Amino acid sequence: MLPIITIVGRENVGKSTLFNRLVGRRTAITHREPGITRDRNIKEVNLEGTNIKLVDTGGYYPDETQSLKSKIREQIDISLKSADLILFIVDAKDGIMALDNEFATSVRKLNKRVILVVNKIDIEARKSQALEFYKLGFSEVLPISAIHSVGIDALIDKIKEIISYPTIRPSDYPTITLPLIAIIGRPNVGKSTYINPRTNAYRYPWSAAANKD
Repeated sequence: MLPIITIVGRENVGKSTLFNRLVGRRTAITHREPGITRDRNIKEVNLEGTNIKLVDTGGYYPDETQSLKSKIREQIDISLKSADLILFIVDAKDGIMALDNEFATSVRKLNKRVILVVNKIDIEARKSQALEFYKLGFSEVLPISAIHSVGIDALIDKIKEIISYPTIRPSDYPTITLPLIAIIGRPNVGKSTYINPRTNAYRYPWSAAANKD
């Protein structure tokens, strides 16, 4: 099964532009008007020899009761849960917005690998603005300009690195149940002496040999 890379973020930060850049052709509709992408856009992509499934999502909304926005939010939630890697897009020109903070909190709770992609770094002098976004709490922060293809090679390299060597989490290990043995008795009958391997070495020489390993 191909690794799933999901692009998320609030409206009009350049998600679909980055999607098109990584796909290599114009497949997602890009427009200055926010809210154009409403459903998930999914494509199989070859990133310099590495095959992935790339998912573009609509703009993030907080919890909404309005029908259309709630459906977009539902699609985003589905995409996040299935993602092996999340590309969280923010806008360098806007700085950190309230929705960025809110969405970052939700994304961190998923305990998944995230690259925080600071888009619209169109000039060299603007790269320092990416440092501000470390405040959102992600260790991987990459400045790019999706529309001008700045930083895209570095982003692809980081994507390939992460999906090739995924982080192993404690929940990935099998659960092993060991028997529990209790030593009980009244005070001063030698309970602690019995379980102390250094003391037992004098009484049971074979235990000393075992404890050398």
